[in-house]
Amino acid sequence: MEKDILKIDSCIIGGSIAGLWTALELAKKGQKVLVIDKTYIGQEKGSIDLCVNNIATTNMLDTVLKAQKRWFEIKDQFEKDLNIELRGCLSFALNNQEDAILENFLNIQKKVGDDIGSFIIKDKQAIKTLIKAREIGELVKSALVSVEDISLNNQTCLDFLRQQLIKNGAQFWGSDEVIDFDIKDKKIKALVTKETIIESKNIILASGARSNMLLEKIGLNMPLRPARTHIIEFTSKVKLPAQILHHRGKYGDYICKPMLNGRNHLIYTGIEDQMQATWSREPNMQVVKSSMLEMINILPVLEFADIQDTHTAQLAVTPDRMPYFGKTKHYDNLFLNIGLNGLNYLLAPYFAEKIVDLVVSNKKDPHLSEYNPDRFMEDDYKIDYEALKENKEDEVSSTIEHHDHDDEETEQAETNEEK
Repeated sequence: MEKDILKIDSCIIGGSIAGLWTALELAKKGQKVLVIDKTYIGQEKGSIDLCVNNIATTNMLDTVLKAQKRWFEIKDQFEKDLNIELRGCLSFALNNQEDAILENFLNIQKKVGDDIGSFIIKDKQAIKTLIKAREIGELVKSALVSVEDISLNNQTCLDFLRQQLIKNGAQFWGSDEVIDFDIKDKKIKALVTKETIIESKNIILASGARSNMLLEKIGLNMPLRPARTHIIEFTSKVKLPAQILHHRGKYGDYICKPMLNGRNHLIYTGIEDQMQATWSREPNMQVVKSSMLEMINILPVLEFADIQDTHTAQLAVTPDRMPYFGKTKHYDNLFLNIGLNGLNYLLAPYFAEKIVDLVVSNKKDPHLSEYNPDRFMEDDYKIDYEALKENKEDEVSSTIEHHDHDDEETEQAETNEEK
């Protein structure tokens, strides 16, 4: 069956936050843009309220603070559209080692940031007063306080991006996926989906946890594994603090976010938890129980919480916990924005601007060079483009050649008609 052919400027593979924001910035530059995803574009399982904060690894702190600053600029412009609110956030230490980590983190913040508005409280009574809690866990040693962090709902954000993309003339295809590539020398000539061949000048890969499957098809060996996040929705008979509560444990992060409607969220992201390095989307009830116990160590009233629902999401994790971002040297028209290690929403607007600089102006930001997508491949790593091309189905090339022949006939007919 002959496939249709679509010619565009930029194709973004991945219809979640990173892909949609990149598509929007490119569309604003006047590019003909297509977003493609195997699921419904801009739809994630569950509605989650997220905290866009600067709780991150110290080796990315400079980038994280710039990304957070970009979010505050967005807030000034689209606060009502995105339903953004500012909330305080407390990151807790439950032992001396974690206490030292918070101290070090704050010192680095002060060196990197301008007015960070963060401080550490070691007095338990002061912590209780700040969050208006009757009781604080006995293990609590200290808390790093961020006065203002941006809070927003994931689905509200994605819906907003869809609306903006429509206004700016972008296309998006859901329930479709890239199944093959047509490669010529160091360029991806076309993407092949179930029904269409897409000839795109630029290709941006922002497809999350399963990006490695696409990378393997084009001969790129970039280590990437999944990490499962548990989103636990619960109610509490006791009023919870208005602030967002965070704890970085040995294997991952716990974020407890009280909601005005009484349906609160506890999110556990086990980046270092080998049990969560799985493609399974089934919730693990043992993980749910241990996550609740972890937060009970901070806020004992959570002992009386009533769990209403649990679902999961998958993140893409890199070996050094830093993204694969930028242009790979192995292809002239392939740009990567993957492996965000759970910082998808925080980094999306900032990285989108930087991708656009690369695609439109070939402008590189030297501060982002450490995220070079080729960093785990040997210097002499080579791709056998001819072998890849030979392995592709003849249907791709024959369809394109047939289409080009039709174009030539059409042009000749138009020329004859003009004569």
